[in-house]
Amino acid sequence: MTGPEGRQYGTAADRSTFNQVHGDQFILRDGPDTTTTFHPVRSLRADTVSFTGRADQVAILVRDAEASRGVTIYAIDGMPGVGKTTLAIHVGHLLSTRFPDAQFFIELHAHTPGRSPARPEDLLTDLLLATGMTAEQIPESLDERAARWRDRMAGRRFLLILDNAAATDQVAPLIPGASDCLVLVTSRRRLTGLRRTFGASLLPLTVFSEAEATDLYARLRGPAADEAEETATVQIVRLCGYLPLAITILAAGLETANAPGTAEVLTDLETAQDHLSAIDSRLDDQELGVAAAFDLSYQRLPATEQRALRLLSLSLGDDFDTHAAAALVDVSLTDARRLLRGLLTQRLLSQPTSGRFRLHDLIATYSRSRTTGEERTPAVHRLFDYYLHMTARCDPWLPQHSGRRSAAVPPARPLTTPAPAITTRAEAVRWLRVERTSILASLEYARAEQEDERVVELTRSIIALLHMDGPWSQAIHLLDATLDILSGRNDLAGIAWTYGETGVFAQRTGDYRLAAELQENSLRLCRELGDRHGEAAALVEIGILKLLTADFAGAEAAEEQAVIVYHDIGYSRGEAWALAQLGVLRRIAGDWPASEEFQERAAGLLELAGDLYGTAWTSAELGVIRGRWKKYPQATELTERAMSIYRELGDRRGEAYGFNQMASIRICTRDFEHAAGLLDRGLTIFLEFGDRHGEAEAYNIQGALFLKTHRAGEARAAFERAMIIAQEIGNPWERAKALAGTALCGFALGRVDEERFQQAVTMCRQVGATARVEKLLAERGKVRQGLTAGFDDDDWWQ
Repeated sequence: MTGPEGRQYGTAADRSTFNQVHGDQFILRDGPDTTTTFHPVRSLRADTVSFTGRADQVAILVRDAEASRGVTIYAIDGMPGVGKTTLAIHVGHLLSTRFPDAQFFIELHAHTPGRSPARPEDLLTDLLLATGMTAEQIPESLDERAARWRDRMAGRRFLLILDNAAATDQVAPLIPGASDCLVLVTSRRRLTGLRRTFGASLLPLTVFSEAEATDLYARLRGPAADEAEETATVQIVRLCGYLPLAITILAAGLETANAPGTAEVLTDLETAQDHLSAIDSRLDDQELGVAAAFDLSYQRLPATEQRALRLLSLSLGDDFDTHAAAALVDVSLTDARRLLRGLLTQRLLSQPTSGRFRLHDLIATYSRSRTTGEERTPAVHRLFDYYLHMTARCDPWLPQHSGRRSAAVPPARPLTTPAPAITTRAEAVRWLRVERTSILASLEYARAEQEDERVVELTRSIIALLHMDGPWSQAIHLLDATLDILSGRNDLAGIAWTYGETGVFAQRTGDYRLAAELQENSLRLCRELGDRHGEAAALVEIGILKLLTADFAGAEAAEEQAVIVYHDIGYSRGEAWALAQLGVLRRIAGDWPASEEFQERAAGLLELAGDLYGTAWTSAELGVIRGRWKKYPQATELTERAMSIYRELGDRRGEAYGFNQMASIRICTRDFEHAAGLLDRGLTIFLEFGDRHGEAEAYNIQGALFLKTHRAGEARAAFERAMIIAQEIGNPWERAKALAGTALCGFALGRVDEERFQQAVTMCRQVGATARVEKLLAERGKVRQGLTAGFDDDDWWQ
């Protein structure tokens, strides 16, 4: 068919991107001498039988469409394969009776293989032809066609789905005027121009939730045969990244009797070189797969954004910030922001939280497949250097657990991209916690690539955070892995430091034998190297271990040596830590005035050194001393000060020990309910960290609380748990408390378990707990005389 000026339009059936179904006809006048017939159109594609999820989005669209009496526009955007078109069609069918005059489905071809995006003037031609106009009646210019379209649809109730839009200017001429209609635009871009110009609502779609994803798989596959198939289904949808297109491809292939089962699909996914290829291998040759859908979006990007997408796919961890993006892409911060905005607009990137960005796993796989070795290795190394420089900036702000020096230093390689400033402790802790997963993922990548120098650097960079946050078993594993590298280099200084750090974590997890061996090795190497700082740090830790295993003479000798060495080298902070440990030893020996003197000296040095962690530690110790003297207000004030500092430092483990100590004070002041709550909070943290000493201490205090409140059965259970833990980790101090507690539980019930009593007395004497021995003897005497056991004294369990 030939239009004005000989332009070829073709027939409506040939040119239209939708099928026309004619119903009742309406006579319209298109000029002074011309009338045309309006043909109501029903061109929606078939609804998806297996439509799943999107309940919130469906509810929003249906509610607004039914409530509106004008033009309601929604721009539905999301990544390729997320189900934008499926949602629009489903809602269109739900609302078909609401819009009886016409339901249009128009394909705009922004990402159609082998086609360029449709021109708005051609789309308007199709729409006008579909409504009954002839080619000769269609104006030539875009503006005139748009005006004629608005005029023909004025006052009609209709639905218009504009699918796969490229940009706002492609859609804008198609927007109706004075009509009662719903316009649904789907796009892989965020069409903010529609909101600015027409007041459209933006409706972004993300991937399915796990429940929605498994539901979709089950609808296509059929009910699961057994629990094993249900479990396999969950694993499959996880490996698909909950992307509807990927799930549909896999599940749809299970319908025939000779097709592979769910278990086989899962095996293929798990063993494939990459999940994307494994998913698309299930397609027929003619079908458009996930990789092809991604490729269509990728090919539409400018070259700079294509490069950015490739390099960002090399990010390590769950997400990344703008500075990490700048490092990967090797651009300024301004350019990084611009590139990220572009990829966000194209919905190839998501922003889970403010300032954080993420690539879907399958998009990342696709993009990584397009990288070259020439760009891949330098990009990852730039990312490593960014993390190393940043951890070195954060390290001075972190609490140091003792007098040992940190080994986290920036690499000699200069940082070529910008990095955020760290000016406060809170900023340092926040940055490390946010980037923790990425740093650990970088470490695993470096290990897999056998980049030994990076492995050692990254391990040292994360150790201070693991001291504070745990898990300590992970820290031990990481440090063990670096020992092989350091041994191969014969790096004795690095080995000595690693022995010492691993020893600290081993002590905290209750492996005192391993901890002692490691600290002795560290001490030996430091002395061979003439590293007096490392020697003193090892002595402090050896003293702590000997204290925990009730070798009080050995502990005192080690701490006194540490004091001398630290004093000689002029390191007052380390000297203070050793003095504080001597204060603990004096407390255990019952010399409370000497203990207080040591803690006061240590506190003064630590405050001068600006060591908040040490200040909190000595405050807590002084609180114990004040509590022993029944100065409970002072004890409370000192303990609360310690806990406040721990909270400021972000040290949850230190705060947990504060909960234990504050619970002891609350028991003494008869605030039993508050004490119970504090113990529960502390136990939660100890269990999370795997701090078995803290756990045993908490159960012993809990046992004392139950005894005080006449709950002997519950008290015995708590003491028994403490005793088991103390025996497993080899801590005679906490074991002595637990044994004494179980003996007292018997007394409370009017019974004397002579075997348990003798065990308790022996263990208490071994650790020098003479007050506890006297308490046991006195209470046994009461029971033998038929008297009621008494527990009015407040400090026997401390």
